[in-house]
Amino acid sequence: MPYITPLERFAIAKGRQEGLAEGRQEGILEKGRESVIEILETRFDSVPESLVETINQINNEGVLKILHKRAITIASLGEFQEFMHQQLSELAAENPEQTD
Repeated sequence: MPYITPLERFAIAKGRQEGLAEGRQEGILEKGRESVIEILETRFDSVPESLVETINQINNEGVLKILHKRAITIASLGEFQEFMHQQLSELAAENPEQTD
Protein backbone atom coordinates (compact mmCIF):
# COMPACT_ATOMS: atom_id res chain seq x y z
CA MET A 1 0.00 0.00 0.00
CA PRO A 2 1.48 3.37 -0.98
CA TYR A 3 2.33 5.97 1.62
CA ILE A 4 -0.29 8.71 1.94
CA THR A 5 0.94 12.09 3.10
CA PRO A 6 -0.96 14.09 5.71
CA LEU A 7 -2.01 16.54 2.99
CA GLU A 8 -3.40 13.69 0.89
CA ARG A 9 -5.28 12.34 3.93
CA PHE A 10 -6.74 15.78 4.53
CA ALA A 11 -7.82 16.06 0.89
CA ILE A 12 -9.41 12.60 0.97
CA ALA A 13 -11.30 13.40 4.18
CA LYS A 14 -12.47 16.74 2.81
CA GLY A 15 -13.65 15.06 -0.39
CA ARG A 16 -15.64 12.53 1.62
CA GLN A 17 -17.25 15.28 3.70
CA GLU A 18 -18.22 17.22 0.59
CA GLY A 19 -19.62 14.08 -1.01
CA LEU A 20 -21.71 13.32 2.06
CA ALA A 21 -23.01 16.89 2.19
CA GLU A 22 -23.96 16.78 -1.49
CA GLY A 23 -25.68 13.44 -0.96
CA ARG A 24 -27.67 14.79 1.98
CA GLN A 25 -28.70 17.86 0.00
CA GLU A 26 -29.82 15.73 -2.95
CA GLY A 27 -31.80 13.54 -0.55
CA ILE A 28 -33.55 16.61 0.88
CA LEU A 29 -34.42 17.82 -2.61
CA GLU A 30 -35.67 14.40 -3.70
CA LYS A 31 -37.87 14.07 -0.61
CA GLY A 32 -39.26 17.57 -1.21
CA ARG A 33 -40.13 16.73 -4.81
CA GLU A 34 -41.76 13.45 -3.79
CA SER A 35 -43.81 15.17 -1.09
CA VAL A 36 -45.19 17.81 -3.45
CA ILE A 37 -46.12 15.19 -6.05
CA GLU A 38 -47.67 12.88 -3.44
CA ILE A 39 -49.85 15.68 -2.04
CA LEU A 40 -51.04 16.63 -5.51
CA GLU A 41 -51.82 12.99 -6.37
CA THR A 42 -53.72 12.57 -3.11
CA ARG A 43 -55.78 15.72 -3.59
CA PHE A 44 -56.39 15.60 -7.34
CA ASP A 45 -56.06 11.86 -8.17
CA SER A 46 -54.21 12.37 -11.45
CA VAL A 47 -51.23 14.67 -12.00
CA PRO A 48 -50.08 15.37 -15.58
CA GLU A 49 -46.68 13.89 -16.42
CA SER A 50 -45.49 17.31 -17.60
CA LEU A 51 -46.17 18.72 -14.12
CA VAL A 52 -44.34 15.82 -12.47
CA GLU A 53 -41.37 16.36 -14.80
CA THR A 54 -41.25 20.08 -13.98
CA ILE A 55 -41.37 19.41 -10.24
CA ASN A 56 -38.62 16.80 -10.60
CA GLN A 57 -36.36 19.42 -12.19
CA ILE A 58 -36.60 21.85 -9.25
CA ASN A 59 -33.30 22.09 -7.39
CA ASN A 60 -34.17 24.77 -4.86
CA GLU A 61 -35.18 23.66 -1.38
CA GLY A 62 -36.95 26.94 -0.60
CA VAL A 63 -39.15 26.72 -3.69
CA LEU A 64 -40.02 23.11 -2.88
CA LYS A 65 -41.06 24.11 0.66
CA ILE A 66 -43.31 26.86 -0.72
CA LEU A 67 -44.82 24.47 -3.26
CA HIS A 68 -45.36 21.84 -0.56
CA LYS A 69 -47.41 24.27 1.53
CA ARG A 70 -49.37 25.53 -1.47
CA ALA A 71 -50.11 21.99 -2.71
CA ILE A 72 -51.99 21.38 0.54
CA THR A 73 -54.30 24.38 0.20
CA ILE A 74 -54.60 25.23 -3.51
CA ALA A 75 -58.04 24.81 -5.12
CA SER A 76 -57.01 23.22 -8.43
CA LEU A 77 -54.10 21.77 -10.38
CA GLY A 78 -54.32 24.66 -12.82
CA GLU A 79 -53.88 27.17 -10.01
CA PHE A 80 -50.98 25.14 -8.67
CA GLN A 81 -49.26 25.12 -12.07
CA GLU A 82 -49.67 28.90 -12.39
CA PHE A 83 -48.31 29.42 -8.88
CA MET A 84 -45.37 27.08 -9.52
CA HIS A 85 -44.44 28.84 -12.76
CA GLN A 86 -44.63 32.19 -10.96
CA GLN A 87 -42.26 30.91 -8.25
CA LEU A 88 -39.84 29.52 -10.83
CA SER A 89 -39.92 32.80 -12.79
CA GLU A 90 -39.17 34.77 -9.63
CA LEU A 91 -36.30 32.41 -8.82
CA ALA A 92 -34.89 32.81 -12.32
CA ALA A 93 -35.13 36.60 -12.04
CA GLU A 94 -33.32 36.56 -8.68
CA ASN A 95 -30.63 34.16 -9.91
CA PRO A 96 -30.13 34.74 -13.64
CA GLU A 97 -26.89 32.73 -13.67
CA GLN A 98 -28.69 29.69 -12.24
CA THR A 99 -30.48 27.55 -14.83
CA ASP A 100 -31.93 24.95 -12.40
